[in-house]
Amino acid sequence: MAIGPSHQRMIDGMTVRDIAPSMQRWYLATVKNFTAFLGCCLDRADAKAMRHCPLYMRSSGASASSMNAVVSAVRFFLSATLERGDANVGMTTVYEPRGLPVVLSPRDVVDLLEAAPVFKYWAALSGACMAQPSDTHSLSKPKYRA
Repeated sequence: MAIGPSHQRMIDGMTVRDIAPSMQRWYLATVKNFTAFLGCCLDRADAKAMRHCPLYMRSSGASASSMNAVVSAVRFFLSATLERGDANVGMTTVYEPRGLPVVLSPRDVVDLLEAAPVFKYWAALSGACMAQPSDTHSLSKPKYRA
């Protein structure tokens, strides 16, 4: 199958930027699907047409991360491959709220505190970890070395 010049320029641009081959394949497929959705080449698409795809994706239940990934691939194609200065027009990222990750479980906090070799470390860690009151009943002050 023959590769078009813009397709080859996109591959070359991603290779120069050291984008992983799996990400290159994903970007190429995304641009191909976006072009099929628009029904015209991306180099001829205007801002109104570009805004239609994110609206369609949101109404069909796409996640914010999926939408942002599509925007990233299309922006790369427009700016790096076609060298269009209006790559951001009509294509907006979606805010994705993120919660704080659970780093230590309550049991991990207890294990960490009980492993403290001396009392001053136990005191510092217990303040830093801010163990929940329900967890502190299982803590006992460690036997520390003088």
